[in-house]
Amino acid sequence: MVCLSGHKDAFLIGLHEFSLYPLLHLLRAKGDTLLYTRNYILVFIIGAPFVIANLSLEETVRAEGASTASMIGLISGVVINIILDPIL
Repeated sequence: MVCLSGHKDAFLIGLHEFSLYPLLHLLRAKGDTLLYTRNYILVFIIGAPFVIANLSLEETVRAEGASTASMIGLISGVVINIILDPIL
């Protein structure tokens, strides 16, 4: 299931690359803000498959009955994100 999700995500990233500028115009990004908005959305789109894979795997582990391991993995990701956000 995760493999199929990865192929779908790759397809959607490619699709969003072509529809990125219409989306930016829909968000009314103009002038100087257009570049910043494009960069932000591009990072968001590239990172989305990793978030989706993380949540899919976390739910799979939870469904197998290892809810404690799932919780530890989820909390570890949150703590690492909190630590790395100011650095990056």
